[in-house]
Amino acid sequence: MKQAFVLIYCCLLALTACEKADSTGKNYPENLIGKWNYSQSFYSIGGPLIYTNTERLHQWIEFKADGSFSSNMPAFQDVAGYEVLDSVKVKFIRPASASSERFFVHFEPATKTLTVSSADHICIEGCGSKFKR
Repeated sequence: MKQAFVLIYCCLLALTACEKADSTGKNYPENLIGKWNYSQSFYSIGGPLIYTNTERLHQWIEFKADGSFSSNMPAFQDVAGYEVLDSVKVKFIRPASASSERFFVHFEPATKTLTVSSADHICIEGCGSKFKR
């Protein structure tokens, strides 16, 4: 009985010691903030991913610390802001059309690259964009 009490106590202690992340969407991670240059697009037609270099386009996206967003890319020009939904999803806010679209965002610290792919319009075989600092 004493062992069960100790086990329950340890579990409760672990649960109360954990800090819950900000769920308001205003938790802007430092590794996301800044200007990202469009470097590659990728897609698949059933086999391995096909990567296309896009650096010559000189396009970029920028996440600002206050939640605002800017870009010179046609797909993102009407995006005014963003909200971090969780560790892998970001919602882009498009006030002109009163709509928003969610994207999966993955930051790779070793290569300082950001991968963005739609969470609302899924490509069956995978597709998205890569950005680098």
